[in-house]
This record gives sequence, C-alpha cells and structure tokens, in this order.
Amino acid sequence: MGLPAFFYATPVGDDTTVRVSCQREPIAGFVTKTGSGSAVMSFSVDAQGSSMRTLRGYEIEEYIVQVNDVSGGTEVGQAKFRWRRASDSTWQASGVTTSVSAVALSDGVSVWWTAGSGADFASKDEWRFRLVHPWGKGRLFSRDPNTKWRSGLAGATAAQSAYVSLDWGASQTFDAIILHDHNLTSAAVLTLKGYTGTDPEPFLDDFQIMKVRADGTSYDDKTRQGLNEDGANLGFSPQGASTFYDFIGRRAAFTTITVAGIAAAAVFTGSGAMQLVVQYWNGSAWTAVSNLTDGTASGGDTCQQDGTVTFDLPGDWAAGGSFPAGAANDDVPEFYYVRISVVPTVDKVVTTIDDAERTVPYAITAASFTETLTWETGTILHRTTGTRTARSVRLVIQDGGNTDVYHQIHEFFVGTETELSTAAPQEETRSHDPITSVRTLVSGADHEVLGNVTRPVSLRLRLSDADRNSLLEVHADCFDSVGARLKPFFFAQDRDGAGADLVLAVFAGPVRTLNDLGIGSAARWEVELELEEAVKGRS
Repeated sequence: MGLPAFFYATPVGDDTTVRVSCQREPIAGFVTKTGSGSAVMSFSVDAQGSSMRTLRGYEIEEYIVQVNDVSGGTEVGQAKFRWRRASDSTWQASGVTTSVSAVALSDGVSVWWTAGSGADFASKDEWRFRLVHPWGKGRLFSRDPNTKWRSGLAGATAAQSAYVSLDWGASQTFDAIILHDHNLTSAAVLTLKGYTGTDPEPFLDDFQIMKVRADGTSYDDKTRQGLNEDGANLGFSPQGASTFYDFIGRRAAFTTITVAGIAAAAVFTGSGAMQLVVQYWNGSAWTAVSNLTDGTASGGDTCQQDGTVTFDLPGDWAAGGSFPAGAANDDVPEFYYVRISVVPTVDKVVTTIDDAERTVPYAITAASFTETLTWETGTILHRTTGTRTARSVRLVIQDGGNTDVYHQIHEFFVGTETELSTAAPQEETRSHDPITSVRTLVSGADHEVLGNVTRPVSLRLRLSDADRNSLLEVHADCFDSVGARLKPFFFAQDRDGAGADLVLAVFAGPVRTLNDLGIGSAARWEVELELEEAVKGRS
C-alpha cells in the first residue's frame, strides 16, 4: 500500500452556494383538492434556465394554492388566489388572478385551471401538490452514494454543455477538484474557471448583450458594460428602418430578464402606449414569446422603473439566430438569444431611455484562470496548477460521446489536499477485510467503500513530526464545531492512485498517539486513526 492522502476543507456546504445550468426535472405528485368549486387545477415545472438558479434542494417540496377572493366573480379569470410552500410561514403572493393559461409561481412552477360546470371556485378552495427532487443540485454534496445530481431535460442531449458554479461570497483557496461517481465519457471536455473579483458568478463566456441597428450600420457589444452602463442609451427605438435591437444571449435558456438601476424613466412623445417586444429564435424566425410580463412598465409605457421581465420558456427555442450585419460574426452559436425592442401602439417615439444597469441571472466578467481536468473513469481527481484562490468557480462540462440525456455526478469537491510523505507501511487492526472494497448500490452501480459501513476501520501509521502535525490539522479542520460533528473528506490509500480509489469518509474518533519511537527515527510517531464511510445520517 502506498502513502495516504486526505482531501478536505471543502468550502462547498449547501445549495445556496451552488448554481447549475439545469437539472433533471422533479418528479411531480398528484394534485389534491378541498372545497366545492368545480374548476380543475393543473401544474407544471420548468427545470431549465433562470428558474433553476433558485430551485430549492429539498427532497420533497409541497405547494399550497388557495382561492382567497371571489368578490369579482367565481369563474376562471375572475376569482383570485394566493400561494405558498408548506415550508413557508407566510403566503408568497396573494390576489393573483386565476387563468386558463399558466401562471408562474416561482422556481419554474406554474399553475392553471380548467373550468367546470357551475361555479368554478368557492372561497377557500385549496389545492396541494408535491415535487420530489431526486437529482437536484443539493445532491452534489449529499454524502449519500445512492444519490446524484443529473443535468439535462427531456429532449436534451448530454452533448450540450452544462455547468456547475460555486459562489462562496469570499475568497477561498484550494488545490484539488474531485468529480466522484460520474457518467462522463472519455470524450468529455471539462474546464474549471475561477474568478477572484467581488461580483457573483462573473463568467463572460456564458452571457452576452449586443446592441444592433436593424439595417446593420451600427453595432456595439455591451456585454462588458452590462452591469454598469452609467446612463448609456438602452438601445430600444420604435420598429422600422432605424430600429435598434438588444440581443441578450445565454448558454442556457432563460425566462427572466432583470432591469435594475434605471436612473430616469424613458420619455416618449405622442399618444398611446409604448410596449416592450421580446422575441426568441425558433430556428427559422424571431417569434414573440408567450405570456410576457413587463415589470418595468408604468402607466402603460415600458422602461419607466426597475423591474423584472418574464415570459414562458419556448418549447421550440433554438440556439443561435439571425443577426444584422456587424453582429453576425460575433454571436455565439450555442447561445439562446432573445431580441428586444419597443413598439408604439399609436404614434409614440422614443426621446430618451436612460438605463444604468441591465442584468440576466448571471454576471459577466472574464474568468481569472482556467483549469482543464483530465478524464478518469468513475471518479476524476484533478490537482490544480499550484494553489488557486477564487471567490467563484465554474465547472463547464461538454461530453459529445455521452449517449445518455444527462450528465451525472455524485459529489463535487473543491478543496485542499494533504499528502503524508513518510508514513511507514500501514496495518489494519480491527478487521480481517480489506480496507476498501466494492459494493453494488441500489442504483446498480459499483461503488468503492471503506471496509464495512456499519463499523469503523482502524489504521496504524508511523509518521514524521511534520506528517503527524499535518494529520492532526486535517482532523481538527474536519470537525464542525457548530454542528458538533466530523465533516466528511475524501481518503486515498495511495496518493498516486487513480481517482476511482477515493473513498468519502469521516473520522470515527480522535487521532491517537500510541508510541514515540525516538527523535532519531524518521518515522518517529506511531499513531492510530479510525475511519468510517461517510453516509448521510451517519456523519
């Protein structure tokens, strides 16, 4: 057996630090209803794009929808409702009008009604439904070998790029990256990008704003200015030969655009309402999005105030688009774009639009460094080029050889490695089994485990002063004083071994010093440590 290594001090802790480009759709449960109204409620969930940046990582999530106002009528389109999650202490929204079309709640969840016979609604009619998230982003650090994060959607392919982003809110140092129990093929291209600035998720290559004149005579890439345009013209003007369009593109499809920091309302002349136009590319033409809501509108005119623009996710949204001359060579073919302009309903014209800031869910500064990970079957272990420091990192995955419709990872580790350099041959003292063995999971996959998961494995090592101190530091760092428990780490029997040999473990007890062999000994200290496989609920 070679010299051991410990991978620990991971700053990944909960799903508030992690964002993913998409994840596998939740499993939807049945709708249950109480009340006398005849309308039937249905729901759907969008597992793609901007909705997924806030989708919670709970295993089961229950939604409650309740009719709270029938003063305007008892039919669909007249009655109003409120909604909340069962885990919420207050209603998230109230007085929302019922509709036969999808009404967005949050996190990609929408509801709608089909009218029945008689009164569709009665006061306090209530519906409940549940979503189960077996492949959510929280699975990336669940410590349960039977669960995994899965990207992808119905109709998608794993050849499409996906990403996992971590934003710690402050600088972190790391020197090792582990993708544990994955389904990636040898054709996979894996790139880790890091950023050392202060903005959240500032990755330029996943977001683009282009301001283009319709006749192609004027073009400006606003991407780098997108978070702080300092009064630059928003670029919208009435449709016609002199129209300026804004094209907003992202690597993943999205349904939300936030307009923030408007220094002054747009000024229009003439009568009638000036309205926002948002179109997507369907593969052959720019087409109006469905169920557009414009939170920037006031008094009938768009761009009057900060607000959020939302729309339904198009089912036929195609990457790329048709762009005016000047922009056609600057678009990113795999991006999903919307084309934005304004249109007068009567005779209005734009005189000024002063916009200080425009964002979509992810920010837009170039990465400070990149690391290319080398593929390994089962588990990938990557040691960075020296110690890296970053506030945010993003793992970009492209796997053209994958025949699945998703990427799959059990654990995503970004942290610190400690290698022992002088450990004498080890011996196991409390089991006749090998230190590690292969166990078949309920999912059918083979998984490297540490001895028997029902009892600790005890190891004796002979260590130098420096290695003993390093081991004690690892043990101290893996203790969560807040939760009063030992945090998991990856253990390698042989630091030079393959990633597939890594085991996710916890210390089952203290590091005990058994014997001092004397100052003259290179491996002076004989120590004993107990390890146990990290399984959810046991660490």
